[in-house]
Amino acid sequence: MPNEVTIISKEELAEPPVVIVGAWLLWLYLACALAFIGLDLVLAVMSQNLLLTLCSTMLFAIGFWLFTPTLLCLPVGMYLRENYRKRNYHAIDNAHTRVYGLIKRLPVRKDWQVITLLSNLALSRLAQGYYDNAEIIYKETIELSDKNKRLSKGITPVILYNNLSICCLKQQNYVEAELHATEALELAEKLSDKNRFLIGLPLAAIGIVRLKLNELDSAEEYLRKALTVYETTQPPLAVLRTSRAHAIAGCTAGMALVKARQDNVEESLAYCEKVYSLVRIDPSALNTLSLEVIYLLANEYMRLDKFEQAEHLLEIGYTIAHEFPYHPDSKQLLNYYEKLLLLTNRQGEVEDMRSWLRQVEPKVPLQVTAVR
Repeated sequence: MPNEVTIISKEELAEPPVVIVGAWLLWLYLACALAFIGLDLVLAVMSQNLLLTLCSTMLFAIGFWLFTPTLLCLPVGMYLRENYRKRNYHAIDNAHTRVYGLIKRLPVRKDWQVITLLSNLALSRLAQGYYDNAEIIYKETIELSDKNKRLSKGITPVILYNNLSICCLKQQNYVEAELHATEALELAEKLSDKNRFLIGLPLAAIGIVRLKLNELDSAEEYLRKALTVYETTQPPLAVLRTSRAHAIAGCTAGMALVKARQDNVEESLAYCEKVYSLVRIDPSALNTLSLEVIYLLANEYMRLDKFEQAEHLLEIGYTIAHEFPYHPDSKQLLNYYEKLLLLTNRQGEVEDMRSWLRQVEPKVPLQVTAVR
């Protein structure tokens, strides 16, 4: 049985000040350095000293080549941290696409900044439901990462392989999804203890693959291991802070689905209550990547004649899907919502629901007793 939720606080959801302040201080330092070098070049040209002008030009060219990618990428990285939790995926996509296009055209160093930029761009595409496009970007980014000796031994390949696994999973390529998740797991196990949170990501991905294949015992084993990791660790500073809430909520919903398919209604509802507890603390704990598990779990509750619980889930899913009506999982969620309305003899509500006119607030059930 799941424990009472005490692992996430509202304070934990904010990005660590050291990340935000450190990033902007770095940006300011590089901007001042480049401006100083540029000023030096102007003064050299004005002095009409050929040697000094050549040296200053060379110094400015090196500074421009080195610093420009970081100066461009840091602001959009901060923009991602601010807007991902708000589900502003399209805005994140636009910002990263423009900066990437600019960096491609400029004669600057294409190093870790570009890899991070592409990874974030792929994440925004994944969240919008453009799974095939996200998969292409992740594969290209992995190729770049493998060529970078410094990055290839850090957390970046773990995140890339794990998210590539999710892309394949969403496209029902289960064999490829598990292969990529296994690669991510092997890489994560080589990292230091401070990055142990990342082990949970591929464990959960493998668990979801097994769940999709209806290998329930194996799915439960992997999801339980992932939950243990999530609940006892914190994400690295380089990883979005909100990732922990998303990971715990998604994994817990997966466990609720496993238990429902095993006809263990009591435990399934207990895990579902834990998801509600997380959503009470952070309404963004569930996002577009959670829509599938939401409607699949609701479908199981309909099978078990738990229509009230099914409707609670679909209402939460509907509030998310309403922002992304063309997302493939949003369309599927409507099908399950219609099924619920028909099963509960509310055929007259179907048209408004399908037109996104249904007035639904995220009615998270009030917690009456602690789940132990």
